[in-house]
Amino acid sequence: MNYRFIFFAVSLMVACTANNDIDQSLLLDPVTVTEFEDNPEFSQFKLTCIDSGLLVTDYNSNRIHLLGYNDLDLIKSIGQEGRGPAEFKGIYLASESDGELFISDAGNQLVHVVDSAVLDYITSIPIQLSSTRFSVFNDYIYSSTPVSKFESTLMKVDLKSGSVTYFGERDIVSNRMRNMYHIVTNGENIYSVSYTEPIIKIYDLDGAVKMNYNLQDEDTRKGTIDFANRFYNQEGNESRVVVMNQDVFIDNDNLIIKTLNHEENAHSRNSKYNGYSVYRVNGLELSKVGNFRTNIGNRGISDTFCAKDGYLYSNGGQNRLNIYKFEIPSDF
Repeated sequence: MNYRFIFFAVSLMVACTANNDIDQSLLLDPVTVTEFEDNPEFSQFKLTCIDSGLLVTDYNSNRIHLLGYNDLDLIKSIGQEGRGPAEFKGIYLASESDGELFISDAGNQLVHVVDSAVLDYITSIPIQLSSTRFSVFNDYIYSSTPVSKFESTLMKVDLKSGSVTYFGERDIVSNRMRNMYHIVTNGENIYSVSYTEPIIKIYDLDGAVKMNYNLQDEDTRKGTIDFANRFYNQEGNESRVVVMNQDVFIDNDNLIIKTLNHEENAHSRNSKYNGYSVYRVNGLELSKVGNFRTNIGNRGISDTFCAKDGYLYSNGGQNRLNIYKFEIPSDF
């Protein structure tokens, strides 16, 4: 009897069973793809869905672009490198509130305020935010923030007085990114999604924790979590980061989380697909709606996305310089 063949066959069956939920989750193909490889103003960008269009914040070119939702056509651009009005030095993500854009500028340690409809510069606020998703609501900024070399926490910034209130855990870790969080709000609660751990925490708008959700047992995340656990336990990897929840966005009552699925010796850099989990928000309750994948072709590297009116927009592609538009099924 060929025991080696039997062992291989059993191993293959186990692997297929373990990955079945991921492989069988709904696969979405893009309805629109726009390439910006030949445009030097698009080089390393992140996406935010706002009322007036799809906002692109480009870290390298220090430019902000507004695209139309229908065809992803370019409407307007502003910005250049510098320290003056409408000048940036390493911009990350943005958040919209009451017709104004708040844009995180890492290099200048500022938050820029811009009219979201026409991209006219308004003012700047001396605040340093992390590179993760943040939110603005009712004259407050909610964000993860670094407080030391190996420590991050959450903060609430009063835009009128400038006062800062810190909340959330402040555990010391070997790498500060290990306790960074994406922060989104629906105006009722704050949803804090860990960057590297399978955790969602719900706070009220004053920063009091109300609920913790542990996603450790979700089948579609098991491969990523198991890989991360093995990775961290290897000597020399204690201070390194395995990104799990790469980006988060809240659209109406849907909390959508993009998870980077890892493999044993690589971070899925050649994968064509990006995985998303959808949760329905109802007060302090989060109910899992389902999972889907997006197909953006070979070397489907993608790190940011946003959702608006039933469509999901992501960056990606071999050079990360494409923008993809997907239609989210109505049952999500």
